Amino acid sequence: MRILFVDDDSHLLRGLRRMLFRHAGEWQMEFEESGSDAVRRLTSQPFDLLITDMRMPGMDGMEVLRRAQALVPGVFRGVLSGQVDRNAVLSAMPLAHNFLRKPCGPERIQGIVDRVQRLHRMVSDPALRAAVGSIVRLPARTSIRRRLERELSSDDPGLERIAALVGQDIALSARVLHVADTPFFSPPPRFLDVTEAVGFLGTSAVRLLLCHKDLFSEGDEEVLEALLRHSLLVARLLERLLPHEPLAFTTGLLHDIGRLSDAPAGEVTHEVLGAYLLGLWGAPIAMVDAVAAHRTPEAPGARELGLGAGLALCNRLAEEVAGGDPVGDLDMDLPLDIESLRGAARELAGG
Repeated sequence: MRILFVDDDSHLLRGLRRMLFRHAGEWQMEFEESGSDAVRRLTSQPFDLLITDMRMPGMDGMEVLRRAQALVPGVFRGVLSGQVDRNAVLSAMPLAHNFLRKPCGPERIQGIVDRVQRLHRMVSDPALRAAVGSIVRLPARTSIRRRLERELSSDDPGLERIAALVGQDIALSARVLHVADTPFFSPPPRFLDVTEAVGFLGTSAVRLLLCHKDLFSEGDEEVLEALLRHSLLVARLLERLLPHEPLAFTTGLLHDIGRLSDAPAGEVTHEVLGAYLLGLWGAPIAMVDAVAAHRTPEAPGARELGLGAGLALCNRLAEEVAGGDPVGDLDMDLPLDIESLRGAARELAGG
């Protein structure tokens, strides 16, 4: 694992060296005190992970992130900073994958390294990592964005109405969760659903996010609406199947996010592409793993029902009620029999 730390505070860098010394045998770590030196280093030798401060003289962290995204998009880009206002965080969202707040213990950096290594095992092709790392915008439904704009500009914008509208678009939901999970917005525990995230962020932050020109693009309204209908059906069915799993609904809602990407997948499926993107954006690993495997034939065959097998089963049932191949008998411990699940899928689909 090759890591580049960037901060103009030499004392902080020395502290990082000491704190992470025990990893010196497994991580190759480099330290730079200026943004311009960091960019030169990025372009002269390979790195897997970049962690930069935001406020630096000369070339600041935003510019380091911008150049890293343009020059070496396959590098995981993280921010380690102190006092950063919400506007600055939102401005960095298209460029940074993860945010850490000073002071930061070694376990947090270890967590990011573990995540990057896991994602690299999922996608081994550097070209594909670069393609996904280049993703800034995802298509969002124009009709929903307009309704959100009207609600947010009204005299009395309601958080429940805003959350309901955000939940009707996959890209908006993913970005709201990404923003709410940064330490500059939320304390632990992390937010697991859109309603909680919108409630914590508040109207001002959601308005800023919605108006960010670099986060969303226009897409085919019919295609996006059809994808949303399928994803909501899977989410509601998975929530019914796994009522005690807090990740159930959000995992179902975002399981097809890879279909929104225009990155060339090559030999990689859209579900792995989506899982990799969610992994970059800090989604819980259980969700990432479930999304990556939701169309593998063996996933629903797992004897013990978990998030991954449940998602695969609900996805197949949703496809069945839409006219796809029927789901056969399953050698799986289910809280409901397959006919009850099929009936629930039809009920939730509205027919």
